[in-house]
Amino acid sequence: MGSVDVSDGGISTAIASVRDDGTDDMYAILKYDGKAKLILQKTGSGSMDEMAGELDDGEVQYVLLRVEGGRDQESKAVKFVFITWVGASVGGMAKGRVASHKMAVKDALGWTVVDIQADDKDDISEGVIREKLKKAPGAGGRDTGGRPEQLHDARKGVQHRPGRL
Repeated sequence: MGSVDVSDGGISTAIASVRDDGTDDMYAILKYDGKAKLILQKTGSGSMDEMAGELDDGEVQYVLLRVEGGRDQESKAVKFVFITWVGASVGGMAKGRVASHKMAVKDALGWTVVDIQADDKDDISEGVIREKLKKAPGAGGRDTGGRPEQLHDARKGVQHRPGRL
């Protein structure tokens, strides 16, 4: 199946912006330009519902979503979610490419607390996403955005630091 090209400069800029506490960007949506190249479709500062409204039933799209707030309204915790959107009317070949491209896209987006693959917008509603975040192992603290000096291995409950893996 091959690899996917995520070298579009807009992608890395958008990822940095969504992960930056100093910007208003809450999500970045990537889409295909051809069969093996991704480009930035959009960044946005709106709600999860607004983000979901940008997803097309005829496309495969990938989303880095910033979610603020934790288990209670007082929390200032920030979490990141990776969404793979495979629209309900996407053809079989395009669906097949998702399997071989998904990990490269995830690597480009960086560490996330929850990964969701969906073909129905009900599966990525704010309520569903927040519930998945509450249930995620190790989701109690701040997501460091993939900085290796503070990565948390949720399966083992281990904090990794450089040179101490």
